[in-house]
Amino acid sequence: LQPWARGGRIALGVIASIGLAASQMHDRMLNDRIETLHAATQMAIGIARSLEQRVAAGEITRQQAIARLADILHVMHFHDSGGNDRNGYIVFQARDGLVLAHGGNPSQEGKPAGGRDSSGRSTSDLSWAAVEGSDHGVIFYTYPRPGQKVPQPKVAYVARFAPWDAVAFAAAFTDDLDSDFRTTFGR
Repeated sequence: LQPWARGGRIALGVIASIGLAASQMHDRMLNDRIETLHAATQMAIGIARSLEQRVAAGEITRQQAIARLADILHVMHFHDSGGNDRNGYIVFQARDGLVLAHGGNPSQEGKPAGGRDSSGRSTSDLSWAAVEGSDHGVIFYTYPRPGQKVPQPKVAYVARFAPWDAVAFAAAFTDDLDSDFRTTFGR
């Protein structure tokens, strides 16, 4: 091979390696975000389990358990890693779409879930589809940030809570990951 051909192959190898490393870094950042959502959701499920044990023992009613869970979720926030000052929160929804507890917007409780992604799919339907055949799942959808109109990518970790025929989920925007990725690799 000519020296210029070997140099070209080396350059292509370096470019391919950089591309692979970049892709792996983006995947790692997304997986870290999902793990944060998983941990927050599982913590809320653990609280609901504890309250359900009290229901089973006859200490409180199911409605009292749901009300107590809602009170806890109103103050239990987590850092959503979205590069902003807002905190993430947990939502519990019944199978019929009724919001049982909403850590970010308590005024939604007792009402049908109204969240829809940019293609018109309800977040409730997406959540239940994610746990079909499993007790947990991950969903990807788009939704505008508060106060904005342009939909941005989001990811949510969803977990089923069978005793209440409900799902719990925590979501976070992921557009910051794409922005960080582009900034790191000069795109």
